[in-house]
Amino acid sequence: MLLSELLANYVPGSEDQPWTWDDEERSLHELPCPYTFAVAEGYVDTNCVEPCDDPEPGCYQRKLEAHLATVGSITQGVCLGPDGRVWDGHHRIVAARRIGFTTIPLEAP
Repeated sequence: MLLSELLANYVPGSEDQPWTWDDEERSLHELPCPYTFAVAEGYVDTNCVEPCDDPEPGCYQRKLEAHLATVGSITQGVCLGPDGRVWDGHHRIVAARRIGFTTIPLEAP
């Protein structure tokens, strides 16, 4: 799907509306490191969360963007709901936007 079409016709859906893709991008770059958050909340599941060499907020998004820029594409599709919201793939969509990708793969809901 064209990224421009997705951005124009689907909302992030992770927050109450109105919530824009600019809001989503800002939010993802402010999220705490998943490992640091898990330790702080008292639930470290080493099967899901590994120690992070960059515990600063937004580290997951930065790493994803660096990886996708190196690979040059997104291989795992995003899931769009019939309700006009993105159900899965917010990080990948924001990364695609920032990197300059023009298309993004889809998966069935």
